Amino acid sequence: MAYANIDKGDGFNCPICLCQFNIPRQLPCAHNICHSCLQSYITAEATKYNELGYIKCPICMQPASPSVKDRPIREWASLFPVNALLESMLPAKANANRMCDSCSSENVSTLAEGFCAVCKEAMCTDCLKFHRRQKMTKSHAIVSVDEFDGNPKNVFQLGRDLFFLQHEGEYVKFYCKDHKVAGCGTCLFRNHNICSNKIDMKNEVPALLREINPDEIISDMENIEFRLQTFMAINDSNINNTESDVNTITDLISEIRRKINSLLDDLEKGLKTEEKIIYKEENNRKQEENHKSVSVMHAVENVACSV
Repeated sequence: MAYANIDKGDGFNCPICLCQFNIPRQLPCAHNICHSCLQSYITAEATKYNELGYIKCPICMQPASPSVKDRPIREWASLFPVNALLESMLPAKANANRMCDSCSSENVSTLAEGFCAVCKEAMCTDCLKFHRRQKMTKSHAIVSVDEFDGNPKNVFQLGRDLFFLQHEGEYVKFYCKDHKVAGCGTCLFRNHNICSNKIDMKNEVPALLREINPDEIISDMENIEFRLQTFMAINDSNINNTESDVNTITDLISEIRRKINSLLDDLEKGLKTEEKIIYKEENNRKQEENHKSVSVMHAVENVACSV
């Protein structure tokens, strides 16, 4: 079965059957496939995958191992996790009976009243209150369940919008070229109302993004990568040269030490030889003086006896 070039879908449709997801199973590579489509895909190549011990994602061909490998291959599809977030976003799932995700994690069923665009979770009234009180989450964008169900993609985009930290809960709405700062609506009214060079982020940024040439960005990134690789190669070469220089200097020091030791050894031998010669000469001189002294003493004794 050839799957590598199949349609990637629009986010809510299975890339294999092209219909809305029915129990979306998520593979380790993050691609989602209907349970039935995944089951059929595995069954079609059962012999090969059973020998490998894993399957290949039909989208990107990356290896995907089931969570429990010793189970029969007919059960493998069920071993890949259901993408609960994707399943909750499906249009067919959008209804007034959406349950709180936080409570559901504790096996408690509570009707959801709102949806956090940042955490991507539906929440009941109590959980929403707690969410808004926490320092880390009180600035998150919260919408009603109906608003989320009506257009989930826009809600998720809202979760990616940039918050302005100086005024909690406010979004960055403009950029002042005069002062080179970004700000929210409050900042605009208070500090930049008379500034003439302001950019409306909502209107201008999308236009700027459309002007971006992906090929130029890719080319620039490749150029940067090439320069980094060249720099690293030069660095490696310098490191190798430094190591070579260090080794050369070390060898030179060792050679100088060897020569110094050899000179000291020769000097020591010469001194010892000269010492022996001097000792022998001095010993001979003393013996000769002793012999002369004995001769003089005998001569004196002879003279004394003759008198």
